[in-house]
Amino acid sequence: MSDAQQQPLPDGVPEVRIGDAERDRVIRDLQAHYRDGRLGLGEFEDRVEQVAAARTASQLDHVLVDLPVLQDGQPVTTQPASTGVTGADTRSGLSAADRNAVVRLAVLSVFFVVLWAVTSGVGSHFWPIYPILGIGMGTAFQVFSADEDDDTAES
Repeated sequence: MSDAQQQPLPDGVPEVRIGDAERDRVIRDLQAHYRDGRLGLGEFEDRVEQVAAARTASQLDHVLVDLPVLQDGQPVTTQPASTGVTGADTRSGLSAADRNAVVRLAVLSVFFVVLWAVTSGVGSHFWPIYPILGIGMGTAFQVFSADEDDDTAES
């Protein structure tokens, strides 16, 4: 490749071109950041478009510059918890999807108990335990097996 075709960086090093494998890796990282709540849907889509248009390594680096570095789909560095509504809850260690599953379990549990109290009365058989246990086991399976699913999906 001639010097006229390479775009030099400020320190004189020629810009490195990238291929589909590098783009796929960055898209997987963006998916992990989106899944963990670091990116909103619009920002995720914008960044995927930037990755698709990228031709050089520095253009890919620019897409990930404000996100923590991932190793095996998990952040290597811990960002301080933000005060905003979006993002992963660093205190509980749960992803946004896992938090949603736990909240869904709590809301449905309250709904079933209220329905039981209104229709059957307090002295009758407590039937809400059955749907609560069923949904609770599904939620527990989702929350506690998420790490194993991520590992097998990458293999």
